[in-house]
Amino acid sequence: MPLRVITTTVRCETPKGVRMLPVKTACPVPLSRVPDIMKQIKSLSLSETPSIGSRIEAGSLAERIEIIVTGEFN
Repeated sequence: MPLRVITTTVRCETPKGVRMLPVKTACPVPLSRVPDIMKQIKSLSLSETPSIGSRIEAGSLAERIEIIVTGEFN
């Protein structure tokens, strides 16, 4: 089964307005689950600014995924 690491951005509310924070999945995920995982990640909206390397959990309890902050604001 092919696996992929997903890299994308997460919405983050800051005092300077809405910013996009780069993230990636902590481990490779099955290619067939990529669309569902992207929906879960895109539904996130952070209220505080995590530092690079911080781990964030997303998704439902049954389909919990972990993402890692990979950079600063764009």
